[in-house]
Amino acid sequence: MFDLDMQKAEIDLAQHKLDQSLKRRDNIENDVQFDLDVQKAEINRLRSEINEAELDLEIIVITAPFDGVILSVNTSEGAKVNPGEAVVEIAHLNDFQLEGSIDEIDVLQLVPGMNAFITIDAETSLNIAGVVEEISITPAVQQGVVLYAVTVDLESVSSVQLRDGLSAVAEIVIENSSNQIVIPLNAIRGSEDNPFVLVKSESAVENRSVTLGSSDDFWVSVVEGLEEGETILIHEKPIVGEEFNMRSLRR
Repeated sequence: MFDLDMQKAEIDLAQHKLDQSLKRRDNIENDVQFDLDVQKAEINRLRSEINEAELDLEIIVITAPFDGVILSVNTSEGAKVNPGEAVVEIAHLNDFQLEGSIDEIDVLQLVPGMNAFITIDAETSLNIAGVVEEISITPAVQQGVVLYAVTVDLESVSSVQLRDGLSAVAEIVIENSSNQIVIPLNAIRGSEDNPFVLVKSESAVENRSVTLGSSDDFWVSVVEGLEEGETILIHEKPIVGEEFNMRSLRR
């Protein structure tokens, strides 16, 4: 009987030790799980900080929308920049526009898409093709003259490197006329309704009526009345005023 009680006591002690061991294991597992949860929370916090830092970096770094050259920086280090304020001016060296103006007398003849030929003062032998991009709706008055801004897109030029601010002149093609005789405007005499020219032959000078076509400020096409190779007389200066209105010749 005594031995049986001793065995039961040993069993109870062993069970108690087992229970204590299991309890300690559970406590350790809980501590480990707690530590894991803390570490996961720390990892999530650090990831959030990294994401915020990356977003801040994207805002801080200014990326150009195209390749080009910085022409000017309109701010300085440490200066406050307002939303929408231009801080850097960038230009694409292969894309240039000519910004000019045209008199109100001629502006209604222009439409976007017209071809143009541009000559720059720095290289007069260079003829650059272009296309009218935009014609201003609102005018600007300079010394009593009403002018409208015109923007012309230039084709790429490989022979020279164009520069911002170069002076240039554009000739815009209003109309193409082929296979027509062209004479100086100051060869025209008579009136707007009945123009004529002086045709010189070997023995005399003839007043010959002509039918006129398109013109610019210097030349006018002759639709009928002249043959190629004939000699005509011209004025030293164009005839203007009541006798002949050069502007009315435009088509």
